[in-house]
Amino acid sequence: MCAGPRTPTKILVVDPAGQASRGLLPGSWRETARRTGIAWYRLMNRSIHELLENRALHEFLGDAERVHLLTAGRCAVSVLALAAVHAPRVRSLLLANPLPSTSLRFDAEDEFENQWQPLWSLLKRSGIHIDLLRPPYRRPSTGIAPLGLPEIVSRVNTRLAMADERS
Repeated sequence: MCAGPRTPTKILVVDPAGQASRGLLPGSWRETARRTGIAWYRLMNRSIHELLENRALHEFLGDAERVHLLTAGRCAVSVLALAAVHAPRVRSLLLANPLPSTSLRFDAEDEFENQWQPLWSLLKRSGIHIDLLRPPYRRPSTGIAPLGLPEIVSRVNTRLAMADERS
């Protein structure tokens, strides 16, 4: 699902939990969608191959000058790969709870970074800013924060503002 104006800056949300199930952005994203193009890709019950081969998604990203990627949980590795494919356009990668856990283990994110260090380093050398988000709330059933949390939207907007200052 895509929302917002056609702008040179775009946000791609790869959602493992399947929010935006009625084809509408979560309410917390609507203000951001007034000024920035957003694609919300529900990865639920889909493979990473479908994401990497999704023609509409590649067309959406194709005319973007700057792309900011957001995901959570099990999708983090897939989005790292997507960022590598689109590295010239990707400006930031925001990962919420990349290792799902029903406890608030903060060392899990450090473990994730260490596990994927070669790709992580490659992306950073390409100029991609990577943020590990540690939202205070996670769904008890999945250990993943909903990507519609106001704290997450705020971090994305902060990253957009920082990227605009550098452009």
